[in-house]
Amino acid sequence: MSIPLLWQVYNRQGNTAYSIPKALLSCFDKWIERKPHQQVWWVADREYTGKDCFRELLERKMQFCIRLRKNVTLTHHNKKISLHGLFGCPTLRTLSKPRKLYGTNLCLAGQKLPDGDYFIVGSPTRTRRLARIYQHRWLADHQLQLGSASKPCLLLSSQEASTWKAAG
Repeated sequence: MSIPLLWQVYNRQGNTAYSIPKALLSCFDKWIERKPHQQVWWVADREYTGKDCFRELLERKMQFCIRLRKNVTLTHHNKKISLHGLFGCPTLRTLSKPRKLYGTNLCLAGQKLPDGDYFIVGSPTRTRRLARIYQHRWLADHQLQLGSASKPCLLLSSQEASTWKAAG
């Protein structure tokens, strides 16, 4: 079971300034005490990416799973390619080795969706369950039913550690 602990609601699209995720993390640290038997995941949409955001999460020892933009480039077999080049098939694929994005080694999973968009997620935590972890954000987003103009752009989900054992 996943429980949304903290989120930000806003009425705009596009990139989110680094100050917003940093402020949410500060609120989280102030309000919620992490227990040893729980794992807390920062699960966020595509606008919450970048070196600063990832560095902040790693410094706080926060596990995260973030949806990535399809046009982010990386080096694969000595060639620069976009993420969508790795995930062009309609079945979910999890890469066996982490890839460096935004200065952070991330485990990646993704697929091409029926509507032509791409679902690609990344996490420094090695697990074959990345898509499943991100799915908790999507489910909570729809359960909150905030309407199309307002949507949670960040959910922190707490799980019992036994539920989240890494499979990779």
